[in-house]
Amino acid sequence: MVILALAVGAAALADQPALKVGDAAPKLLMGKWVQGEPVKEFDHDKAYIVEFWATWCGPCKASIPHLNEHYLKYKDKGLVVIGQDCWETDESKVAPFVKTMGEKMAYRVAMDDKTTDAKGAMAQNWLAAAGQNGIPAAFLIGKDGRIAWIGHPMNLEDSMIEDVLAGKFDTKKAAADFAEKAKHDARLAAMRKEMAAAMQKKQWDEALAKLDECEKLLPENQRSGLEMQRFEILMSKKDYAAAGKLAEQISDAHKENTIIDTFIQAALVAEIIDPAVEKPDLALAENLATRGVEISHRTNAFALDALARVSFMEGNHDRAVTIEEQAITCAGNGEKQGYQKTMEGYQKGTGKPGMLNRQAAHFKRDGKLAEAEAAWREELALEQKLWETNSARWEGTVRQLADLLATEKKIDDVEKLYSTVLTPEFVKQTESASLLRNRGAFFAQHGRWKEAAADYTQVIALTPTNHFDYYVLAPLLAQCGDLDAYQNLRAKMLNRFGDTTNAQFAERIAKVCLITPGSETDMATAAKMADLAVAKDKNFPWYQLAKGMADYRQGHFAAAQERLQLAEASPIPYLSASADLVLAMSQQQLKQPDLARASLDKAVQTITTKMPRIDKGELGDSMWNDWLTSQALLREANALLGRASDRAARDPAK
Repeated sequence: MVILALAVGAAALADQPALKVGDAAPKLLMGKWVQGEPVKEFDHDKAYIVEFWATWCGPCKASIPHLNEHYLKYKDKGLVVIGQDCWETDESKVAPFVKTMGEKMAYRVAMDDKTTDAKGAMAQNWLAAAGQNGIPAAFLIGKDGRIAWIGHPMNLEDSMIEDVLAGKFDTKKAAADFAEKAKHDARLAAMRKEMAAAMQKKQWDEALAKLDECEKLLPENQRSGLEMQRFEILMSKKDYAAAGKLAEQISDAHKENTIIDTFIQAALVAEIIDPAVEKPDLALAENLATRGVEISHRTNAFALDALARVSFMEGNHDRAVTIEEQAITCAGNGEKQGYQKTMEGYQKGTGKPGMLNRQAAHFKRDGKLAEAEAAWREELALEQKLWETNSARWEGTVRQLADLLATEKKIDDVEKLYSTVLTPEFVKQTESASLLRNRGAFFAQHGRWKEAAADYTQVIALTPTNHFDYYVLAPLLAQCGDLDAYQNLRAKMLNRFGDTTNAQFAERIAKVCLITPGSETDMATAAKMADLAVAKDKNFPWYQLAKGMADYRQGHFAAAQERLQLAEASPIPYLSASADLVLAMSQQQLKQPDLARASLDKAVQTITTKMPRIDKGELGDSMWNDWLTSQALLREANALLGRASDRAARDPAK
């Protein structure tokens, strides 16, 4: 499946997109510009490529060199290229990534504007409007301000760019062609759906027949993704001879030094030596893995890891260790630990932990949860035996197993699992902090506030420098009603992080320090942190909330009211509810009782209809600490306005 996701990779079109080729391009609604001079509107003397991407997206990274070539070739002829970041899981990674790319990503780069829509203004007004459900996706804008082309950036040809720049491009014909292509794509999507259904039912011959029909609908240069899927079907059908021949053909067609080609070689190997394959063709796997390593000039950790696995399966354990060590050297910081564990397993004469992990992941993907649970339990037992004193080697398996058990609603089993590994002696060690965080989050998501607070308190005792641990513990203590502990924690937070220059850290710490009233000194320090955040980005609604809370705590009620009216318009329920609650209290202090009641009613409506309900066991998302913040503010607002909290929750209009 991973092969298909990468190889097919082109953005899928919705049935009837609102934004089409030939339409006027939407407004540019970027957030912060990471690189290059900002572009506020289209210049009729220039053509534009607006490409949507994200740091977590492998195909996006693979398309960057191609896009950069377009930019370098045509920048002096009037082409402007904008890399529009979207759907980002961690926006703090964008600037460092762009800086690392250097001249390989020389064009403009912008963040999305999320002040009014958490999904991003550009993502919604461009991607979603055009029915583009995947990235990377690019838009070519002509000098007339109209969309000349939409698609995967790797499919954008020089000839089209040249025609657009020369004013020779026939937009009307392109619009008609695009409409016809949309109908064609709809037929292709329906056929793919039938093929997927056949695969789900393990009707392999039927799946191959549907794949053949799909192939007829595609030009030759777009069929490589189908060949990858054909390979997967043949492997699932256990027609290993045919699958092997096809693997060689696919491998021969992908011998360039690119991320995609390297990934394809390694992914082919992964399918060939999959634990479900009874007699893997190790000679073929060796050839493909070697090719992947060679075309990447031994710099791709994924390719090296694949070759090491094949070597180990062939019985060459020393070679496997040597190659895996090279993979560790090439891996990013977030990947090194996994490769290190694999290498140590080879040194101990086993590759079984990794094999069991992949097997469990496949079972989970296929919906075989009982089999996945059994595989992860076996892996954990083996890892604890191999690395009895090194929990870092098995904590990842604990997390995976705990997540699976939670998915199966086996709550008692999750608690038992954590209790087994987090022994009284182990929780005194720094190495236990990661698992304590996970158990603390598990307790919090199930309304067990005191147990969650105890785990995060221990985490801070073990690793006192991580701001996020304080950020989640503070609202937990407030929810427990332990105000002494909360105030002590607030003093520690302000002392440790009060001088930070990181806007996100400042906003988070300020916000949780402002949940309840405090001393004049503490409120001033928190306000200074909120000021820092707003100075970095005055339009970011979370920063506006922190500043509004600071204004309220310092008695600047009119300023708080003005500030919070900007934040409460956010579509993010956690943000808008908290903003409305502090707004209600500000309005009450300003002797505006009708406005205060209306703001409180709006907040309660948001909390009861758009946020998880702990009484229904819904507090399972990652923003449970923001839910707790809103609960603390709700209690305070109810008390100030003289409203009973239970009645307000049931009937916000009263």
